[in-house]
Order: sequence, then C-alpha cells, then structure tokens
Amino acid sequence: MRRMVMVGVVLGAFTLLPIAASANDAAPSAATASAAHPATPLRFAVIPELLARGHHGAPAEGPYAVTVTVEGIDARTKRPWTTSFYATTFAFTREVDANKQSKPPLLTLAHAASADPTDVTPIMAAVTRGDVLSKVTLAFRPYGTAARGTPHVLTMNDLKLTSMKHVRGRAAGDTDREEIGVQFRHIVWAWTEGAKTLHDEWRMPHGHVGA
Repeated sequence: MRRMVMVGVVLGAFTLLPIAASANDAAPSAATASAAHPATPLRFAVIPELLARGHHGAPAEGPYAVTVTVEGIDARTKRPWTTSFYATTFAFTREVDANKQSKPPLLTLAHAASADPTDVTPIMAAVTRGDVLSKVTLAFRPYGTAARGTPHVLTMNDLKLTSMKHVRGRAAGDTDREEIGVQFRHIVWAWTEGAKTLHDEWRMPHGHVGA
C-alpha cells in the first residue's frame, strides 16, 4: 500500500488536512487524472456567500476525491486546452485592499507533481506562454466507494492566475507538488437532487475592482 504523509496546509483563515485513506482507495476513477498520483480524500468547501444560502441538496462534507480541471487558451496557437488532476489540498480565502475593499475570492490548490525538474506541467507551460485561463472546475466524487457521478461541482470563471510554484517534498518519500492560486469573479455551484441537477451562483458585485 502506498505510504501517505499527512501534511496540513494553512491558507489564510483556513486549515485543510487530508483525511486518512483506506487501503482500497488508491485507484483513481477519473480517466483524465494521473494514475501515478492517487486521489487524496478531502472535505467539501465553498465561498461563504454561497454556503450561507443553505439549499444545496444533501450534506456535502465528504470525504471526496476532488478532480480539478483547468481550461485555457494557448497564447500562440489560440487553441483551447484542458488539463485535469487530483487536488491534494484546496481552500477559498478573501482579502481586502488598502482601501478596505474586498478583493475577488482566491482559490488556492495543490496537486502532486513529478520530482524531475525538467518535467514541465501543463500549467507551467501555460504560464510560460502567457496563456489566458478561462475556467477552473472542482468535481467532487465520493471517496472510497464505488459510487458514480459527481454530486457537487464548482466552476470558477473570470479568472486571474495569481501564483504558481513547484514545492519539493520535505522528506524521503514525500511527493513534490505544484501549488496554484487563482482569483475569480464568478462561481457556479451545481449539485444533484435525485435525477435533477440544480445550480446556484455568485458574481463579484459591480464596483469592486479588486487586484
């Protein structure tokens, strides 16, 4: 069984810890995520503006395997591209500027990455080209079960990439990771209730310029 190192990541006012995995949770079911890096069990989170409305179907605490899908436009060819991977951590935070105006929400996430420094990830290549990111999606699939489907999906639009870095594992056996920060001005929460898919959304109010 793969050895998992439990590392907490503190982001702003949030602390997210992976949940202990069971022995039968190693095989990812999302074909677009890397089979070399199994899913990490995570709890559900979303911005308070949506969570406070309290009408989003069944409880969403988790644990979940969270598949991240990033979409963008190649700055050179003008063609769209897509890449997917399992999140190892994620969090939503908010900051205020010098005038005490709220900045757009920030999604900070990490995923397992190759230890080979010459292995360029799709996000790293996109930053090098100066690509525009068009959409980031978090799909929450029940973790450690044979359940199909994604009962909760968060889609962020109107994006700005604020940070990206490669972080080395701290000890022997630790997996390297790529950390990404994305500001967004629009988010859609889709969830299932029986055979229905419902939606709720939040958009940055007009007049908030942000970063």
